[in-house]
Amino acid sequence: LSDLTEEEKVISLASHLPIRHGGEKDSGKKGVGLLSLRKKHIQIIGDTARLDFMGKGNIPQSYNTSDPRMVELIKNNLEGKGDEDRLFEATVARDNSYLKNTSASETIHLHNFRHGAATRAAEKSVEEFNKAGESMTLAEAQKIIGKSAAELLGHKKKTGSGEYETDTSSTWSNYIHPEVIHGVNRNLITDWDDSINKSWVTNPRGSLDSKR
Repeated sequence: LSDLTEEEKVISLASHLPIRHGGEKDSGKKGVGLLSLRKKHIQIIGDTARLDFMGKGNIPQSYNTSDPRMVELIKNNLEGKGDEDRLFEATVARDNSYLKNTSASETIHLHNFRHGAATRAAEKSVEEFNKAGESMTLAEAQKIIGKSAAELLGHKKKTGSGEYETDTSSTWSNYIHPEVIHGVNRNLITDWDDSINKSWVTNPRGSLDSKR
């Protein structure tokens, strides 16, 4: 791990934890992302690395990993750093350039890691949804199927009481691949019709294969 470049370290962690990549600076509503993580956002508790920070839109985010390689990577990069120092000395441009130069895909982007994680989580939820066999409306099914993916990406919204609850709307509109819909048992959707595909339109970067 010590031989990895900063770009390789960022991509290794991004492929393991679906943290928003973000930019080098954490300011305003953009919040903290993978590139602007600082030592103060990270705790090493036993064999686990815990990352707590305010993400985009000032939404609190929390990620944990007990993967030995990822914990070692994080610990090594924190060595000798102060609370305000960034975990990675990488940039958006260099990370994207490295990813494209080492990939066969011309459309691959750092966002693909989050898109892929969301899509895989939704595919698993579709299987569970079909097995449960409960009939409901499309809107109800979207919330159930998208919940695990939204939780994985840290998609939340603030309620009137000041608490945060999982919000699947952005997960569906921007991250889950539209082909996931084809796995749903349509007989369980009480308001399914031929126009349903249009209501599940997303904006994935690259092909489904590039997300896996």
